[in-house]
Amino acid sequence: MPMCALAPASGAAAVMAKWPKLHPLYHSQIVDGVRFQSYRVDAHFTLVISNDARIRIQQHGDFWIAHVDGAEVIDCGLTRRFASELEALHAALAKIC
Repeated sequence: MPMCALAPASGAAAVMAKWPKLHPLYHSQIVDGVRFQSYRVDAHFTLVISNDARIRIQQHGDFWIAHVDGAEVIDCGLTRRFASELEALHAALAKIC
């Protein structure tokens, strides 16, 4: 059976304009109505970025860090580290709204 070639994933226009060297991946998710897509930076590092390029989530070992408009998100407990990707996404969205 012949293998078919997959077209590369398309990244959000705002993200690709801001960071043209990122490689968009097929993994995306919608959280509270905002679409987030995964982007590969290098062989071992990926980012989760909102389609408007305002929110960026990155994993550091066993915790996640969120950034909104370049500033690190600090929740009401003064923590910068979040236990899960979803927890970091919700904290970042709470800072915007």
